[in-house]
Amino acid sequence: MGTVLRCLISTSFFAVPVSTAAAEVDLVWRPSVQTVQPGEIVALELVAVGPSDRSASIAAIDVVLAWDEHRLEYIGLDNNGPYAWLIAGLLPDRDGLNTNLADGVAFYTALARFDADAIVDGAGVLVATFRFRALVRTVATRVAVEPAGGPNSRTVVFGRESPIQDISGQFGNAVIRIGTPGDCTNDHAVGSADFGGLQSCFTGPVGPVDPPAYPIALPSCCPAFDFDIDGDIDLFDLSAFVNSTDQPNGATVETRHVAQHAFPE
Repeated sequence: MGTVLRCLISTSFFAVPVSTAAAEVDLVWRPSVQTVQPGEIVALELVAVGPSDRSASIAAIDVVLAWDEHRLEYIGLDNNGPYAWLIAGLLPDRDGLNTNLADGVAFYTALARFDADAIVDGAGVLVATFRFRALVRTVATRVAVEPAGGPNSRTVVFGRESPIQDISGQFGNAVIRIGTPGDCTNDHAVGSADFGGLQSCFTGPVGPVDPPAYPIALPSCCPAFDFDIDGDIDLFDLSAFVNSTDQPNGATVETRHVAQHAFPE
């Protein structure tokens, strides 16, 4: 029954006439930035945010999620928002995004009930909470809401109007910092004791181009020194490390810059 009901709304199973309305509902993550240690669980709330001056009614939401499976392990989700969806979860999809949830891509669907509208406003409404386990150190990795994941899978917020309306707004990313950037001694601070680790990990611009190779090819703390997340540890990373030295809890200011540099909107 779930597949039949979903076909009534979603474009993921077959073509449904969809009109484009004003961009009204954003999909964002809260919190947008978190710092955790390897092995800890990251909880990310997917929130639908409506217009600031009025409410919007949602018929369904399709969301393509993407993350670095080498840095984050998907654990599960909870449909724990205030609205009780008719159907919600990682359902079977035509592009097979939910066939293997260990590959860093998933497709979430939430279908509103016919007897009660899903209403959102400028304050936002929690849709679901997704959980990941942090695997290895990295200055910043992200969980993204992607526009599309295949020919039949795209991120859309559907409105209640007829014909079915696309009322999608902007899609957000969450940045996860795993471990303290620049910390190789596990003391949650950056200091002279960490410099030896940086020396061992320094590769120059031709260093390993595949970040997941770090735990095998280099000491386990090397991802903490890749400040610009470009797959090597070079002079930019050395400069960022120097700017971070002796700052309690690591390079808060520097990593904020790096997150913007590494993940442009």
